[in-house]
Amino acid sequence: RSTTDVPLRFSSLLNVAYYRFHNGDIQETGLLLDSLRGLFRRPDLSPLLRLTFFWIEAAHANMSGMYDRCRDVVSDGLALADATGVHLMDLLLLGHGALCSLHKGEIPEANVFLRRMASALPLAKPWEASFYHYLAAWEAFHRGDRAAASFHAGQRLALSEKVGNPWTEALARLQSAILVFDEGEADRAEDLLESARHMGRESRMRFIDF
Repeated sequence: RSTTDVPLRFSSLLNVAYYRFHNGDIQETGLLLDSLRGLFRRPDLSPLLRLTFFWIEAAHANMSGMYDRCRDVVSDGLALADATGVHLMDLLLLGHGALCSLHKGEIPEANVFLRRMASALPLAKPWEASFYHYLAAWEAFHRGDRAAASFHAGQRLALSEKVGNPWTEALARLQSAILVFDEGEADRAEDLLESARHMGRESRMRFIDF
């Protein structure tokens, strides 16, 4: 925090905020994001750094139940992407727009975000595609389309295993556990929950330590 190189300090604190968020330390993440807001308008910050900030802030708002704030952040982030031509964070921002809409029960709005994500899937990285399928599974589950929910959840799990991130894989296993339990497969759901719990404890992720 003592460096005079503002972009370096901003990037370093942003990485710490990302780490804290994935560990489930919501309060510390919020404090770090607050400390970065004073630097956000500095002209020496790249668009990508600002877009990454928007992404982490949207994720933090979603996990904190601040869904209107999340929607505003997503809107600001996408506007910055359009203004600068830097679209590297679009899928992640769109995903959080869909997620906060799902949390609020605003399914038509969520589908607007999901359609934009789907149109970009051919160029998506595995973790971005995984996020899309995670959201699409919940949207299908909400509609009562079990076949579509199962398909998207399976894609999510396969992509998460390919990426090798315990955070996304554990969440994928939790989602699959809920879906298969709803289909009456209690034993399979228990296995998925146990593997997710193990990943959460091994990785010290508070969200998934149960």
